[in-house]
Amino acid sequence: MLKIKILIIIFCCIGVVKAQTVIPPSSETPPGWIYYDGDEFNGDVIDSRYWGIYGSPKVGRPTYNQENKAMLQTYRPEQVFIETLPTGEKICRIRSFKSKDAPSPVHPSVKSKTGWWSGALSSRDSDTEKYYPLFCRIEIKAKVPYLYGLWNALWLRHYKGAGVAEIDILEFFTKAFGENPYPAKANQTLHLFNSETQKLGINLPKGQIRYTEIGEDKPGDNFHVYAVQIDPDPVDNNHAIITFLIDNKVNYQIHTRTQLGDAYTDFITKARKENRLDRVWDIAITGQVGAFDKLDVGYPAEELQQFDFDIDWIRVYVRDPHTRIVGNSKLPHTPEADSFVKDLLSRMTVEEKIGQLSQYVGRTLLTGPESEYLSDSLIARGLVGSVLNISGAKTLRDLQEKNMRHSRIKIPILFGMDVIHGYKTIFPTPLAESCSWDLAAIERAAKIAAIESSAAGLHWTFAPMVDIARDARWGRVVEGAGEDTYLGSEIAKARVNGFQWNLWENNSVLACAKHWVAYGLPQAGRDYAPVDMSERTLFDTYLPPFKACIDAGVLTFMSAFNDINGIPASAHPFLLKDLLRGQWNFNGFVVSDWEAVKQLVAQGVAEDDKDATRLAFNSGIDMDMTDGLYNKYMKELIEAGKISMEDVDNSVSRILHIKYALGLFVDPYKFCNEEYESQTIMKKEFLDAALDMAHKSAVLLKNDNHTLPLAKNVRSIAVVGPLADNQTELLGSWRARGEDRHVTTVLQGIKNKIGGNKTKVGYARGCDFDGEDKSGFKEAVKLASKSDMVIAVVGEKALMSGESRSRAQLDLPGVQEELIKELVATGKPVVVVLMNGRPLSIEWVDKNVSAILETWFLGTSAGTAIADILFGDYNPSGRLTISFPRVEGQVPVYYNYKKSGRPGDMPHSSTTRHIDVPNAPLYPFGYGLSYTTFSYSVPQSTQKEYTRQETISVSVTVTNTGDRDGEETVQLYVNDKVASVVRPVKELKAFKKIFLKAGESKTVQFDISPLALGFYDAAMNYVVEPGEFEIMTGCNSNDLQTISVKLIN
Repeated sequence: MLKIKILIIIFCCIGVVKAQTVIPPSSETPPGWIYYDGDEFNGDVIDSRYWGIYGSPKVGRPTYNQENKAMLQTYRPEQVFIETLPTGEKICRIRSFKSKDAPSPVHPSVKSKTGWWSGALSSRDSDTEKYYPLFCRIEIKAKVPYLYGLWNALWLRHYKGAGVAEIDILEFFTKAFGENPYPAKANQTLHLFNSETQKLGINLPKGQIRYTEIGEDKPGDNFHVYAVQIDPDPVDNNHAIITFLIDNKVNYQIHTRTQLGDAYTDFITKARKENRLDRVWDIAITGQVGAFDKLDVGYPAEELQQFDFDIDWIRVYVRDPHTRIVGNSKLPHTPEADSFVKDLLSRMTVEEKIGQLSQYVGRTLLTGPESEYLSDSLIARGLVGSVLNISGAKTLRDLQEKNMRHSRIKIPILFGMDVIHGYKTIFPTPLAESCSWDLAAIERAAKIAAIESSAAGLHWTFAPMVDIARDARWGRVVEGAGEDTYLGSEIAKARVNGFQWNLWENNSVLACAKHWVAYGLPQAGRDYAPVDMSERTLFDTYLPPFKACIDAGVLTFMSAFNDINGIPASAHPFLLKDLLRGQWNFNGFVVSDWEAVKQLVAQGVAEDDKDATRLAFNSGIDMDMTDGLYNKYMKELIEAGKISMEDVDNSVSRILHIKYALGLFVDPYKFCNEEYESQTIMKKEFLDAALDMAHKSAVLLKNDNHTLPLAKNVRSIAVVGPLADNQTELLGSWRARGEDRHVTTVLQGIKNKIGGNKTKVGYARGCDFDGEDKSGFKEAVKLASKSDMVIAVVGEKALMSGESRSRAQLDLPGVQEELIKELVATGKPVVVVLMNGRPLSIEWVDKNVSAILETWFLGTSAGTAIADILFGDYNPSGRLTISFPRVEGQVPVYYNYKKSGRPGDMPHSSTTRHIDVPNAPLYPFGYGLSYTTFSYSVPQSTQKEYTRQETISVSVTVTNTGDRDGEETVQLYVNDKVASVVRPVKELKAFKKIFLKAGESKTVQFDISPLALGFYDAAMNYVVEPGEFEIMTGCNSNDLQTISVKLIN
């Protein structure tokens, strides 16, 4: 075959190609990628520090000249050189020429069989020992001699082994191959190699070779951009998705999981066992012309004596961490599924298609205003795609049977429910769980919720809520992971992984990322209120947790109620289409929140319900939750040309693909097994996990004079407060099918703990949650006065937090604080156990009681877990994920506020501060005490300067200096000292939870990617800027020790 080869072979995890680097204009950066490295070839000569120039024919693996570290195959430097074009632009020119008499100067015995000698360029990556990430994009802008092939190959290699994949991404065919010279076509194929024998293994089947016309008569007259990108397979990280592009248009994709199978997995598994990813070997550009006796190319082959091809630049990109890879979700689009869905769509009426986009509510559990209810008529007409808030294997089997018996098209219904922190076995509320900082435990909690709810016939949960929340007045703080974007993103992934742990089987459920987007910053903390937010804040703070959900493979999104800068989230084409589906490549479906479509009328952007239907659907809302507007108005809008039938088919297709993947078309009752349900719900192992999660979620806020843990032989304890003997409230809001009767109260937990002792345990309610009634104070004070210890269990009712549960005042509701004052006045030590769904303003309590244990709402096992902590059978390890204000006037208060021109710690009064309260919160983010103590060394870094290609390595030694074993959450924060835009004073970038025995020390290692130090610049491009960074480690966001490192170009 007559071809000129351009060989691009790169390290995976890598590094070279740094010669004369000039960062290209951001306008040339492919969407979703960040420029990482490359060569623009703008210098006067080829930079021999990074490039070796060698000639052909192939003589085996090259060796190295020890003097200049260049490849010994650098035969003729004159064949590879910098050329200045008439336009003044500089390019790299590679020349191949014909000469049978030109022997190799390195290997004189080697003769060219064809008579052609190729110029070539190869990177010296082995000397630099720096690596690019495996998952990257390589682009080359080149002009190829007409009628000769550009051959672009990536040899995916184990770092000790041979090439695993050789990908031919482009060849130009001539008449010699049965094609006319015009137009040129691109051929793509792939070969696998055995990494041990280094022998050719298997080829991609010929049927999967793709040919694409370049669209130009003489491609050699112009430069084209040829690219290969490698992305991780979202289903199996032992596989990749390899995408070929020409002029930024996708030409072909290879999914190694579905197309190559074990041949690819074997290789990458071996590489990862040795803690090294596979890599692509070398970057090289080679020109090689073969010889054919008979070529009908318009002139005699013997006249071909010399060819030049030009390289404008080579660029390597890595993924923008805020942009999702291609093939983002775990939804498998197999040929069988595609065929099935296409056929089904062809047989559906318009009404039935619209029905798939409509979700109705059952009457058993309302989580919103009165709405359109499910009816037999709707089911029989095929107008129900999904039903929410009905559960139970028998109930849902009966409903599904009715649907399958009476509807014409017989498409199974998708059943969903708000399973937020447990189905029957209720775990701590999400805010409480986040305070564990234990990602494995959080994932396990979601997994158990999925197992129980799927056993009850459910396919789908409307969780996790991943809204960042910094205003404690907002009621839905209880449903999220607190104030920090990094931690919130990590928890978002853990919860999606838990819900979808065994996706497509009958013991897992679809997760739903909500509320898309910016719902967590309503004005004054009032639910549903407008959101005014800068684009930078949106991208830096509020979008990343949703991106993390997509990274974890989430399959559904829920739109938010609020508007964002005047555009309702449920009618926001940029967010729903351009960003979510376009830039992030989300291929699941989007459901509105409860009646959010109808509410577009109230928001004043739609004239009436019909107009709201048009606006929501055309903006990207696939499924309408509960208000029935799609069924009422969509057909009319289609007929009027205001909604595209193609868009309807696309939305329906997304939903049908998920139902197909769930196996519902094979067995509509797959999740409806009453016997399995009875055997699964509230298993002992689930209750044990709930207790463990409750232990981990509680945060010790104060412990003067080692008041806690309590001695089990204390003579008498007064247990006081409206939450002390209450089962209902301990479950928290969004309790799904949790039942009060399964809950252990705090009073019962204490009695169970010390019931066999002689300790006298007394109880007095004292007061209610709200109101001004103090009639119970007398009994409570009398009991406290004659007891050795007082435990006051106070806080909020469960439904004081949650949806539409905003509060203007953050102190203890009712007269509870006055009750505590009366108890303190007895002179007896008072331990306050808090239960609440948000941070409270408890400054007086903090100053005057002996100990405070924040327990939030710990669920089914709350009373047992609290008793275990109070009496020392569990050493509290929780750390706050949201700051506690001193007073309401501080909110929103959070640790990573942006730098000010007049910081609050300056030694004069004209600073950013309140005159009546300190800037610092009462308890900062990351704060929490233990029954033991820990000391930290000054952090250490392996070096003072890092390039953008190097992982920043930091270590800190932590010692348990107390007399009890305990867990510590080691936290790492970063401050970008000087940036092109105003940045936060610090940002959490890593954490590790460790267990230390008394007296034990451990050195904790953190490896930080330079990409984690990036941000959106003035032009809203994600950048990693060089400069000085403070690295801080410690036990919370306030108590830190610092070192500095530099990031250099």
